[in-house]
Formats: sequence, C-alpha cells, structure tokens
Amino acid sequence: MAFRDTKTWLFLILGTSILALGINFIGLLAGIASVLPNLLYFPIVIAAYRYPGKGVYFAVCLGLAYLLIVFSAGAPGIGGMVSAVARVFVFVAIGGVVSWLSISLKKEEERYRGLFDHSEAGSFLTRLEGQEPFIEEVNFRGGEILGYRIGELHEKPMRTLWLDPGKIDQFVSVIQKNGACYSFASHLVRKDGTIIEVFLSAGTIPDRRFIVTLVDVTDWKNAYDGLRQANRELNLLSGILRDDLLSVTARTKEFLDRGKPAGASPGMPDLIAEVERSLSYIRCRLELTKGYQDMGAEEPVWHRARKEILAEVSRLDPKNVSVRVWVERLEIYGDHMVRNVFYHLIDNAIRHGGKTTEIVVTYRLTGNGLDLVFEDNGTGIPERDKALIFTYEPGRLPGHGLFIDRQILGVTGMTIEETGVFGAGARFEIHIPRTAFRIL
Repeated sequence: MAFRDTKTWLFLILGTSILALGINFIGLLAGIASVLPNLLYFPIVIAAYRYPGKGVYFAVCLGLAYLLIVFSAGAPGIGGMVSAVARVFVFVAIGGVVSWLSISLKKEEERYRGLFDHSEAGSFLTRLEGQEPFIEEVNFRGGEILGYRIGELHEKPMRTLWLDPGKIDQFVSVIQKNGACYSFASHLVRKDGTIIEVFLSAGTIPDRRFIVTLVDVTDWKNAYDGLRQANRELNLLSGILRDDLLSVTARTKEFLDRGKPAGASPGMPDLIAEVERSLSYIRCRLELTKGYQDMGAEEPVWHRARKEILAEVSRLDPKNVSVRVWVERLEIYGDHMVRNVFYHLIDNAIRHGGKTTEIVVTYRLTGNGLDLVFEDNGTGIPERDKALIFTYEPGRLPGHGLFIDRQILGVTGMTIEETGVFGAGARFEIHIPRTAFRIL
C-alpha cells in the first residue's frame, strides 16, 4: 500500500512538472511569457509538501529546466533573461518555504500521533453523524481495553459499546454543549460480553469530530469496594469486641465494689485500688479504639467549615464563653469525622482553658496552603507539653483526643500544632494543603 502511495505521488509530481514545462514551452513559442510560469508552482508545492527534505533541490532542478526551455524557444533578450532568472529564485524560495512548513507540520503530526498511539488511556477519533458517533480511529490501548483488534473498531457505532445506550446521548450532549467532557463515569461492554467500568473524557475538533479517551477503572473499583467491605466487617468486629470487653470490665468493677467491705487484710484496699486503675486503663484503651473505628470508613468529602463548626458549638454548653467563627466561604476536604476535631478543640478550650471567655476561629492563606486557627484567651498550654499533647503514650490513663484528631486530619494530608503562648491562651493551627481546601 505504501509503495502504491509513493508511485502515485511521483506520478503526480512528474506529470504536473512535464505538463507545466510543456505549456510554458508552447507559450514561449507563441510569445506568452508572463502568466504561464505560474503553473510551475503546482509541482513545486506538491514536491516540497510530500518530500520536504528535497523540496529546494527539486525547485532548483525545475528552475533550471525552465531556463532551458526559455533558451530553447529563442533568445529572450536581456530583459527576458533577467525575468526568467528572477522567476527561478522565486521557485526556489517557494520550495524552501513549503518544505519548512511541511517539516514543521510533520513534526507536530508525529508528536500528536505519538500521544495518541502510545497513551496509557484508550484513545478514539470519533465522527459525529447526526447524533450518532462512529469510531474512525483507535489506538492499541483502546482496542485492548475493549477486547477488539484495532481494525474491528473502524466505523463501529460507539452506541453498541455502551451497556446503557441512553448514557451516550448524555455524553454527546455534554460535549456539544461545553465543547468538552471530563471524567464521565459509565459502563461499557467488551467484545466477550464482559462489563467494565470506565471514566471517559472528550474534546471537540473540527469537522464534527472529537477525541475520546477512556480509562478502565474496573479493577480499581473492585479493589476499592472490597476494601470498604472489609473495613465495614472489621469495624463491626471491633465494635462487638469492644462492647464485650467494656461489659466485662464493668462487671469486674462491680465485683470489686462488692468485695471492698470484706477486704480484711491490711494490703487488700491497695490491691483493689491497683486493679481499679488497671480496669480504668483498659477502658481508656477501648474508648481509643472507638475513636478510630469509623475513621476512613467513607470517602473524604467537602465540609463547609463555618456551618459544621457552628453545628458542633450547638452541641456544647459554651456557658459564658463567646465563640466567633470567621470562615465564611471556606470549604475543607477531609474525612467525615473532621467535625469531631472541631468539637474537641472547642470543648477543650471551654472545659480546660481555665479562664477562657472567648474562642475565635479564623483562617489565613500561606505559601503552601491555608491555616485554620482555633484561638482562645484561656490559660494556654505550657511549652514543655506542646508536643506531648498530640502523642500516644502507653500507660497514660487520660484520653488521647488530640492524638486521634491528628490521625483524622492526616487522612487528607492536614496537620495540627499548638502555637499559643502559655498564660495568654491556646492556639491550634490546622495546616491544610492546597488540594484540601477551597474558598467559594
């Protein structure tokens, strides 16, 4: 096929060259020398476009052939000679310009052809006839995803690949309305009948065509669904185990309380107190697992910061503490338990702040994201304790609320630190990366 194509181009170039030179020779014999040389532009442009590396050489050869027929038709005189030579220079210039443009065009074509052919996503060149898209061209990956050889998809209606043919109308409608469509979720049917889940994107190009790319997310989706199901099962199991252990510790405490009056030996009260401390430790550890149980069980979502902070304030009893929230249009992308972080920070300021009368929540943009700030005018946190409050310390009986808060925030790359001055109040800064916030 390539050989035939080469023969066709050579025949076209030689044919137009011989024809143009012949007409010019006849015209020169008839005394016409000013218009007919323009016919030589045709073979020059064709040759320079098809063989850009040889376009200038061909123009020079054709120019010399033109000069030869000028002399063959009779002495042209000084004026005619100058005119003929000037035309040859124009021929060479045109050959050079067309060759340069053709080389640039071929480089661009090769670049985009490489992107099309070697993309990890399936790529389709699609033609729209009425409202029906037909596949004109497909890359190797596209055929592989759908289980077809590339040639089998040529001129195939895209509608036949959709599990729900009605969804393709929605897909095409979005493309026609917006000129593009991104991350369109749908189900396609492979050649062997297997159903796959894909994300499609598309953009329009001239002549009622558009480029469609698709990514097969079936394996990823199955793995994700399996992970979520396993997570639900583990959460159920841990909940049952925690409830059972809490029940046992409660009953053990009850038995100890009953046995206290009977403890006659001098060391028995101390022994009972030690057992009670151990039971309290176990209960704290079980409460810690409860805080973790639901973390990551659902996909992160966008939270309207002001709305959710105020909702948590309403669950508390601020008493004489004023809570002001100045984060009007801020939204945060985080785990569904991020509201628990808001609750805990405000609750700590109210219950443990000492002289707290005011809590202010603000934010400020930074070079690498945004800081959401919870600040109060209470006692604050001693410098030596600032790092310890976020750590898990085995054997420490009080709760680990701030430790859990840090893990919840970390699901979407957020961090937290305390930057207040002891004696002037606590200041918790939640550092949010650029990908996890937006201001509407």
